[in-house]
Amino acid sequence: MRHFEADTMIEATPDRVWEVLADTGSWSDWDLGVIRVEGEPARGNKIKITSELNPKRSYPVKVAEFEPNRRMACRTG
Repeated sequence: MRHFEADTMIEATPDRVWEVLADTGSWSDWDLGVIRVEGEPARGNKIKITSELNPKRSYPVKVAEFEPNRRMACRTG
């Protein structure tokens, strides 16, 4: 199984970080590889991500974990 994980130190409050992360409509503002995200992030929901790698196709991902101000994890496949 392929796995991708990233982390970085962000100089902002957890509330502010969560506000940006949970706003999927703004992902393209801060992630250069993302063109668009459709759907609401909530545990069990599916969202569609359209990326620069293949702008003619959206990739569905399932929000597997969603703990406000703590963690969000998505799975594909």
